[in-house]
Amino acid sequence: MADQMAVLQQLLLATIDPRPSVRQAAEQQLTTARQTDLGEFVSSMAALIALEQPPQGPQGAAGSLEDLLIAKQIAAVTFKNSISAKDMTLDGAAAQAWRALPSPTKAQIKKQLLAALQTDCTQVGNAVCQALAKLGVIELRSLEFEDLLPSLQDMVQQAVSCQQPQQQQQLAKACGRHALTCLAYLCEELADIVSEGEDPSEVLSEERCNVVLTAVVHGLKDTDPQLKVAALRALYHALIFAKANFNRKEERDYIIAAVVEAGGASNPSPVQVAAFECIVQIAQEYYSFLEAYMPTVGPLTWNALKGSESAVVIAALEVWNALAEEELAIIEGDSTRFTLLKIMEQAAPFLLPLLLSQLLNAAEDEDDDDSWTPAMAAAICLGLCAQVVKDAILPPVLEFVQLNFSSTEWRRREASLLALGCVMEGPSAEAMAPYVATSFPMLVKAVASDASVAVRDSAAWTLGKAAQQHAPIVLRHLFPPAGVSPSGAPTNSSGELLLAIVERLADQPRVAVHICWMLHELADNINTVEGRAAYQGTTTAQSQEQNPLDPIFPKLCEALLSVSERPDADEKNLREAAFNCIGALIKNAGSACWNHLLSLLEHFEGQLRKSFSFEQTEQTKQRQGMLCGVIQILCLRLGDQVKPVAGSLWSTLKQVFQRPTNGVQANQVDGSTPPSNPQWFVVSSEPSVCDALLALSALINSSGPAVSPFAGEVADLLVLQMKHQHEPQETATAAAVATATASTNDNSTPDELQAARICIELVGDLSRALGTEFGNLSDALLHEFYQLLRAPSVDRSLKPVVIVAVGDVALSLGGAKFARFAPWLIELLVQAGVTPYDAGPHNWQLNEEWMWYVHELRSATLEALASCVYALKEAQMQEVLRKEVNGMLQVVKAVAEAPTWVHGSAQMVQQALELTGDLLSTFGRTLGGHLRSASFVVQLQREAERLAAEEGNDTVKAKAQWLAQRLLVVQGPREFAESQRTTNKPLTSNGTWRVTSCSLFSMLRFGVSLLNGWVGDKDPCGSLVKGGDEGGRIGTWIPRRRT
Repeated sequence: MADQMAVLQQLLLATIDPRPSVRQAAEQQLTTARQTDLGEFVSSMAALIALEQPPQGPQGAAGSLEDLLIAKQIAAVTFKNSISAKDMTLDGAAAQAWRALPSPTKAQIKKQLLAALQTDCTQVGNAVCQALAKLGVIELRSLEFEDLLPSLQDMVQQAVSCQQPQQQQQLAKACGRHALTCLAYLCEELADIVSEGEDPSEVLSEERCNVVLTAVVHGLKDTDPQLKVAALRALYHALIFAKANFNRKEERDYIIAAVVEAGGASNPSPVQVAAFECIVQIAQEYYSFLEAYMPTVGPLTWNALKGSESAVVIAALEVWNALAEEELAIIEGDSTRFTLLKIMEQAAPFLLPLLLSQLLNAAEDEDDDDSWTPAMAAAICLGLCAQVVKDAILPPVLEFVQLNFSSTEWRRREASLLALGCVMEGPSAEAMAPYVATSFPMLVKAVASDASVAVRDSAAWTLGKAAQQHAPIVLRHLFPPAGVSPSGAPTNSSGELLLAIVERLADQPRVAVHICWMLHELADNINTVEGRAAYQGTTTAQSQEQNPLDPIFPKLCEALLSVSERPDADEKNLREAAFNCIGALIKNAGSACWNHLLSLLEHFEGQLRKSFSFEQTEQTKQRQGMLCGVIQILCLRLGDQVKPVAGSLWSTLKQVFQRPTNGVQANQVDGSTPPSNPQWFVVSSEPSVCDALLALSALINSSGPAVSPFAGEVADLLVLQMKHQHEPQETATAAAVATATASTNDNSTPDELQAARICIELVGDLSRALGTEFGNLSDALLHEFYQLLRAPSVDRSLKPVVIVAVGDVALSLGGAKFARFAPWLIELLVQAGVTPYDAGPHNWQLNEEWMWYVHELRSATLEALASCVYALKEAQMQEVLRKEVNGMLQVVKAVAEAPTWVHGSAQMVQQALELTGDLLSTFGRTLGGHLRSASFVVQLQREAERLAAEEGNDTVKAKAQWLAQRLLVVQGPREFAESQRTTNKPLTSNGTWRVTSCSLFSMLRFGVSLLNGWVGDKDPCGSLVKGGDEGGRIGTWIPRRRT
């Protein structure tokens, strides 16, 4: 056994060997061992973790304790990764593999891991805590490992009551810290489950929560600061489960009193910080109880804010940030959990002087703007206060500004400007107007000439904040209407004052980036109704096609282009800010700037083309992405004027998609050109590729049929990118999945999903641009749509996007060309549209994400089906459409019959009404007789009336009335009476419809159509559609449940 442990220790240590060959060989050995016998593997890991003495080295030499401690850490992490995974599907498989192990094996492992907490090595203890926490998550919910929480509580109690000699006391204290750390990890893991929609009381019962809280209380009684910190961290994560305890006043009093005591100045700063973090959590979870405790909590924070410990000051400020955010959410209607207690309003007279005082505690070095200081934290808190208490915050803040702005000390000048910027958001425009107007000249002066870069920085930021929150006031000052001269200043109609500010783009990056922000905000607001009123006054002589920025547009663009090419433009994201500002100016430029826009397009295309001659570093790729972003805006702004250069633009953009990733291009095997990818496109989801795809979308939408010469190349690119979403994991083995070592496409990164989403939407763009000519490309692209819809591995967020795009293609192709695709695509659309709510997570009633996904599926399906109906009807393809009517009505029925408390939005109900009306107008009395008496149509109309009454939505009400009138028009009195008598009759034999409650699943599974029988067994691209649940059947839409 000792020899085995020695070998295992060396193998584990080899996994951190700096030599790749050694490291990779060790990792492969461990992977093979895990896949071969999971029980033996995890037992070996637990046995090594439990070792008290290092195994002997070669030839009986004494083993190294340091090596053993490192190996224990690796073993604990390896054990944890063997029974869990980041991916939800693999995590469930790994947990199930653990549960399948023999009970004696599991019992021995748990005993060894609990014993391993008896160590004074913090790193080993933390690693074992994580492993135990994972086990707890797996087993506690299935009523196993029942002795975990009591054992951890006992360890804490023993640590507090230990009266042994110092060495034993130290070990006991360490064990107690590990036990509390394990509870913190466990509660954090369980809180993640709650965040997915689970009821906290079902995840951790009140009885178990009491065990955790008892351990926490014991820990807080101890004098050891580290033990207190561990107890407070456990409490922080356990608070979400303590609702029952907080509902009982005596327990609530006890918990809050213990936390407040820990936050007192007599405790070391780490204990105070941990205590304030708990108060933040209490404010977020139990805001409704806090008012009674503010006479204690408030002074506790006042004392902390008067102290000199930066970490404690910042932690105390976070308490007020949390309270302000909670009250702001209530005020704005984003939170309905609590009733507004106006704690911030009551605390403002005490809090504001302390916040303003903290603004003076800037970094020692004025060039240091990256440190998170109490001054920066106080500025955040002041801004949140302003949003909650509104106008009442202005008098003390403006007094502070006036007192310090002219100070000879740079910190005071900066603090005054920072305070002014912080209160720009919150107070009303009427209250702020005079102060913005009077402060504007001093802000411009500070930006232009103050000797302190920190002051110039804050002044520029405050200008940007003023432009963001009070753009009309700033515009009126920069471009006063004819004859108006604000503050007695000279007339400034030609923008001299703005150009004076623009000169500061040459300042340090931290200043220049805020000038870019200010210009961006002005550009975004200059064409709004309020913006035009500000600089036009009561006159309307100025053309709506022009604005005051137009005359200086070339100068602004020239200055911003210079900024983007500065050697230090990567600092503070200055280059990105300059490009964003140029984009905003382009969006809002008047017609007088048209020629300049064409010149800019030529310039940016040239810059992008030139960039491919440089080394393709991350910096180069970022700049390419920014260039693509501006090209996108220019294409959208210029519209069909880009047609003459469409081919040239595509040739340049194409190079982004051909850029090698890690030196390898798609399908590169030898020197030959792959027949499936003649353009050597690379599958990539880098941000710059997404930017280029968006630019391509703008180019296609602006150019229309002019994209025809290169449409085939675009289609090849889209096919390649979409194929990557459903084909990358075909080599994953079942064994790998079972041991949580494989990754699936469910784990696509946000960038990959973004790229896929854009490509799917691009198919719709391309179809609209080409119209019926799109038919030449439709086979390959719709084949990819079909695969994306039916592949279980495709991320579910892409499904609604594909469905909407199917509708776009149907409209563009026209019914005659779309008809051959209709049966197979519409079948999948219907499956998506009837996805039941209870097919998702077992706690679907609490899972908002799942319910919104079902809503998205249904809304997208209704939109796409309406497009299909229109296209087929216009092409006189009613016979093709007839076969799909029952399926379409099943989607309408699903919307109508959803439980009242999960009904979708008014838009979805309106879509269902419109689809029903479209079908009715297509088939008239033949269908109308059955719809008139269909219960789900009545339910749908009632839901529309409810939404109209509760939400005041007249549109959906009018649509319901329209459908009711249509039903009366297409059905005479005699037919109506007949339909009432035959409500319960089955499907008639003459081809008319009878809407039934037959499940769509059984209809599809057995190939039975509600109308005319089986519609076929092949998709238009040659892929077989087999029976049962395979591929795109009902299960496609349902994510794998977390075990």
